[in-house]
This record gives sequence, C-alpha cells and structure tokens, in this order.
Amino acid sequence: MSRLTLAPNLKFLEVIMSDRFVHGTQHTPLYGSEPVKVGFDKPYGRKDKTDPTRAQAKFLVLSVRLARLTEAFGGSGDVWTEVTCVRLKDDGSFDPGGEVISFPADGYAENVIREVTLVGTMTLSFQPSE
Repeated sequence: MSRLTLAPNLKFLEVIMSDRFVHGTQHTPLYGSEPVKVGFDKPYGRKDKTDPTRAQAKFLVLSVRLARLTEAFGGSGDVWTEVTCVRLKDDGSFDPGGEVISFPADGYAENVIREVTLVGTMTLSFQPSE
C-alpha cells in the first residue's frame, strides 16, 4: 500500500513516485553524466528536461545525502538533503539504463520536494558468475 512520506526520511532501495518529477533540467558536465534535477513547477528553460511520463513512473532511491554549496556561493548555512533515484521499468523491475534524477528534499531551493509517495522497497540479490 502506498503512502506519503517525508523525502528527507527516505532510505536506500525504497521505491517512490511523485508528480513533482515531471519538470527538470540537466546541465552538460565536462566528464561523465549528471542526473536530471527535478521538482520545478514549470518547464525550466534552455536546459529543460520535462517528461510527463515521470509523474506515473516508479523510481528507486540510490542515495540520500547531505549536500552543500561552497563558501564562495553562500556560506555554511547552505546545506540540504539531496535524493538521487533511478527510474524503474514499467513492470517495476530494475533498469540498468534507467533515467537518473535528483532533487533537494529540504532547504530553500525552488525545486524542493518535501513529500513523495512511498510505493515499496526492493532487495538486492546475488547472482554467481559462471
């Protein structure tokens, strides 16, 4: 049974949903890839990554961590909880190529998502090499 839960209290391997995942932005990093930052109330602009299907998609929590800006960008008071998730397949199974999203779960950013719908948990299993 699904229920609303506070986003800062999320744990690794919990499965969540939110209609706040629809609007996002993704910057182009120099190395590797960066998650789509979600939680905006409207399309973001030039780096827009809006996807209406995210509203009904299930996401697996990969990490819940403290994040902060450097002293140059606002000082030691700019600390928040950052949640990073990966999109699951429509049947709820893990998708190694699933879209990765992130959002602040508290703090003062415009895209804070304080509550999400908790729909379940996943477990890890060991598959021996052949």
